[in-house]
Amino acid sequence: MKTKESDSPTAAFIPVSFLCRHSFVFQVAILLAFLAAESNAVEVGREYAPDDGGPAGCHLVAREECGVPERQPHKVRGRDAKGYNVADNWDRAVVYRFEGLDEAARYKLRVVLLSGPSAWLHIAANRNFLHVPDPKTKEPTFTIPMPAEKPQRWEFDLDPAWCAGGSLELRFSNREGWSAVVSQIELWADRPVTLKAAPLPLPAGYENLAASAWQPLRFESRPFFFMCYDKVGLHKKGSVHGRFALEAARQRVLSPVWEFENFSLATGRWTGVAEWGYNTSLDGECKPDCYESRRRWYCGKLAEGRAAGKFFGSFTGHGWLEPYAAQWGADLITTELGAGSPCVQARVAMTRGAARQNKVSFVVQTSPWYGGSIPYYEADESEEPRRPGHSAAFQARTWFLAWLAGAAFTTPEACQLGLFRRLPEQKGTKPFPPVMRDQSEEKHFQLSPIGRKAQEFVRLIERHPDAGVPYTPFALIVDQFAGFQVTPGAGQVRPWWRLEPTPGDMETATVLDTVFPRTILYRKGDRFSESRMMVNTPYGESFDLLLSTVRPELLRLYPVALLLGDHELTPAFRRTLLDYLQHGGHLVVTQRLAGQLGADAEAFRRAGRFSIEEFARDGRSVRELMDALAARHLPLKIEGNIQFTINRTARGWLVGLLENRGAYKEESGEVIFNPALRPTITITPKRERLVSARNLSEEKDLPVTANAVSVTVPPGDVRVVELVVGPLEMKKL
Repeated sequence: MKTKESDSPTAAFIPVSFLCRHSFVFQVAILLAFLAAESNAVEVGREYAPDDGGPAGCHLVAREECGVPERQPHKVRGRDAKGYNVADNWDRAVVYRFEGLDEAARYKLRVVLLSGPSAWLHIAANRNFLHVPDPKTKEPTFTIPMPAEKPQRWEFDLDPAWCAGGSLELRFSNREGWSAVVSQIELWADRPVTLKAAPLPLPAGYENLAASAWQPLRFESRPFFFMCYDKVGLHKKGSVHGRFALEAARQRVLSPVWEFENFSLATGRWTGVAEWGYNTSLDGECKPDCYESRRRWYCGKLAEGRAAGKFFGSFTGHGWLEPYAAQWGADLITTELGAGSPCVQARVAMTRGAARQNKVSFVVQTSPWYGGSIPYYEADESEEPRRPGHSAAFQARTWFLAWLAGAAFTTPEACQLGLFRRLPEQKGTKPFPPVMRDQSEEKHFQLSPIGRKAQEFVRLIERHPDAGVPYTPFALIVDQFAGFQVTPGAGQVRPWWRLEPTPGDMETATVLDTVFPRTILYRKGDRFSESRMMVNTPYGESFDLLLSTVRPELLRLYPVALLLGDHELTPAFRRTLLDYLQHGGHLVVTQRLAGQLGADAEAFRRAGRFSIEEFARDGRSVRELMDALAARHLPLKIEGNIQFTINRTARGWLVGLLENRGAYKEESGEVIFNPALRPTITITPKRERLVSARNLSEEKDLPVTANAVSVTVPPGDVRVVELVVGPLEMKKL
């Protein structure tokens, strides 16, 4: 039934978290004003019989069987359970969203609610509370009581004004008690209405994607290569490094490209900045001042290089400054992995995002330094000696990650010392000079475990030079001045290496530490084990880290964008975000950032898919949100405990599977090897038909069963799987 006409088409919506932050008097005033506004227009729900055939004269628009993945295409968030969808705790919600509504139609909503222990529930339709009769007073109430283990069926008339804009968001949130639970949703209309189909996971067809800013930028148009950095002159015949280069070419452990170009940052046509950031002076007591101080220093170095006609490269070592180096004019950006530094995957996401945002190539360097030394191998010792240095398995996984992430090339540091075993006569001496000094050219060097891994890697990338386009549906956006840093050796979040972190900085750290589990946040006494540098994650390498200066045309490629940490929501950035929403993107912000939008918040809601979620509060909140987003936007279902990458190719997908738990090192001691960790990973395309599959690592075809393929990954190893896909075949009814 309908009472008085509302003075406003949209009722007020006050999150409980907002009230909790204000005084009692202020809360009372706000609640009285809210209740007064609510009394002007109240739609009251009615119970209905389960077998009445639906509302008279109405057409079914959508039915969601909650908790059944294939029967709830409009679910945005919530945890699937048998027969229902649930969100635990009072300030989380189950959310469904319907697009393409006919604004001239009148709609009825039917829901089946089911609780375990008793609870109290709110239902909001486009942020307007729905009401039911209070069991005792019979007066309208927007707090719906849910008796324990007793299903409730409610039907609501939806105000036409609520569906203006052609979309409807239903939010089921817990007010008190066990949880927010919904078992079935039906949307009916007084005329036939066809909703928009759920968007495909790709922002465009492969042809458009390959031509977009996601396409990796190759260095001087060369295919991906694997090469040590050094001076070209040192590779001349008769030199120490020349003997190493010859042997590397003979045994194919590196890509033989040194004869064409000089890849040194210190000589030849190159110049640049290396290991800059944490070991250079810095002024500033706030983020914008630190940004400007660092920019002046960097641009001074850049001007010197430009004046000399040099190609300018940036290499930040342990730092997170590549987005700024690219923004300020670098021709090439490099991030260093290994060297005992955490955050491998987050820094790759940051570097790739910077490369895409600024249209430059990026490089990954792997340093073997760990625990105070590099690994070296005597002629007659065990596979992995008991001494410092990164393990061969860890180093190889970083090379594969670089290749699959879209790097132009990767460089193994100090490889002339680690790829080959030392000569017998060198045993007991320091691992310098390089092992090849006195070795004649007629004899081959004996490969070390690292050398064998390098040989396998080079053979694979030479057989399959095109890894495709890394598919990263999730843009994580930090503010232009954020200066997010995790200090090397201490694992502390310290913006610009000198400022105390704000709550917003810790929100960013929480999100990154959840999607790349336990790689960012370290407590006192935590060890910097390889097992926490690269980790398995249920979401894969699906993220790019971007600055708030991102170009609109780039941002449109990402199906979902999340704003992390503190932001200065400038007019230019607001226009970029509105453009993103209008082009179909899904923007997710916290309540704190939504409050900064002020009057613009309503324009954002009307522009498109705009969500306000307290996702950055803790790891559980992040996982709950990401579980829903990954289920919707990842094109493949990958089952098993593994780190994975997904790349789009001309024929389908290239999937990298990196096993991190079965072989790793601490700062000292032997490799910790667990032969029982051999996970079998199952890969299933969600929206395409799997035509064939091939294990490229072992060059063998894989059987396809029920549109899925399985592959076993040895401990600490890598498998690369190529999927050929086609359109799904429609079944005849």
